[in-house]
Amino acid sequence: MAANGLAPLSRLGQNFLIDGNVAGKIIAALEPGPDDLVLEIGPGPGFLSAALAARAGRFLAVEIDPGMAQVAAQRLSPFPWARVVKADALKVDLLELVASGLELPSGAASSSGSGPRLKVFSNLPYYITTPLLMKVLEEFRRLPAGSPAADRGVFMVQKEVADRILAEPGGKDYGVLTLAVQYYSQASPVCTVSRHSFWPAPDVDSVVIRLDFRDVPAAPLAPQDLFPVVRGAFGQRRKKVANSLAASPALMMSREDAYKALAAAGVDPDRRGETLSLDEFVRLASEWKRISEERASEAGRGGAS
Repeated sequence: MAANGLAPLSRLGQNFLIDGNVAGKIIAALEPGPDDLVLEIGPGPGFLSAALAARAGRFLAVEIDPGMAQVAAQRLSPFPWARVVKADALKVDLLELVASGLELPSGAASSSGSGPRLKVFSNLPYYITTPLLMKVLEEFRRLPAGSPAADRGVFMVQKEVADRILAEPGGKDYGVLTLAVQYYSQASPVCTVSRHSFWPAPDVDSVVIRLDFRDVPAAPLAPQDLFPVVRGAFGQRRKKVANSLAASPALMMSREDAYKALAAAGVDPDRRGETLSLDEFVRLASEWKRISEERASEAGRGGAS
């Protein structure tokens, strides 16, 4: 970096991994192979990029910082099947990016015959962790036919975010992010990472988490039907779930509606939202969808008469 006149930018949350032992654990968790298209979001100067590219069939890195993108591209120059894209990962179309990755020459012959798999790694800056995780989870569900199967993601996140992702119902860390990750994937911790494994050292420790993307969501309910109810239940965490739902402007649910939906779902209205499991939220959201559709149908018949 010094040779290229570069330094970490705090405004971009740049804290670079310098611990080879942790890097090895990340590679082992991601398991890049000759069947895989590997996407790295935020490679920085490419500390891990070359190691990932050497094992992958195809490799793409997305970097917002033009100086870092240039250095990472230099490190990847020995690999014709690797490319660095200068772009903002929050704004880039991930589906188009995956399609462009398939146009790269393959670094190795397929070993399994099962077709390409898509894997993603990112050392996530805190300020974009949740929106970027949600973008990956949601957009990878919409990959068109012929795309690599969305297989796995490995992410470095601050410990407090890992606590939220891996939380159980009833705790203060349990919330919308927990349930979204459960809906789209299966999460497991890989390792805890000391702040001293980064340069410059951040103020907190981190955790590497692995997300195995689900072929189908964990619940038989569309996200647009499920998550407004989830967000409504967590809108006022200290209130009973019936009151939180009724207070949500997005749901337009009366207190009577909330009690009706909760009763039909078999959920005690005096519980708090943070105690409900994903299955309970699915039942609740399904009942609210049914009530809303019945009401709309009745209103339509009334208008017709």
